[in-house]
Amino acid sequence: MISIQRRFQILRCVRRALIFVLGLGAIGCAGTVVERTGTHSDRLMPTRTASCQPETDQPVEFLSGRSPIYPVKRLLAGETGYAQISFELDERGIPFNIDNHESSHPSFYAHTKEAMTGWKFTPPQIEGSYAKVTCRLRQKFGFR
Repeated sequence: MISIQRRFQILRCVRRALIFVLGLGAIGCAGTVVERTGTHSDRLMPTRTASCQPETDQPVEFLSGRSPIYPVKRLLAGETGYAQISFELDERGIPFNIDNHESSHPSFYAHTKEAMTGWKFTPPQIEGSYAKVTCRLRQKFGFR
């Protein structure tokens, strides 16, 4: 059985480690700042608009969702990178068929794909009616 004093020591160590990792993430992660309704830092959010085919009446803009988590191994190694993501948007602006078009490291793609499952964009319109479109978006991971 672990004593109460030992438990507090362990909790303090875990707390320090979390503060260190989260502190690095909060200070060092940079991306494009966007207006949104999500709950996490704006520093890793995608560019304001996604390029889509066929062309939509108005640009498809990011509305809400949580930011991608910076891959811890890449962060601790001081690596920057990006993920160029191809995806389809349904008539409601929900992404699906998320695919890696190009990325500097597989973990940047994996973390972006995971975050995108909860993203919402403005519903795409073509000639006044809502339609499915294929889009591309570049997600940057870097330091300020």
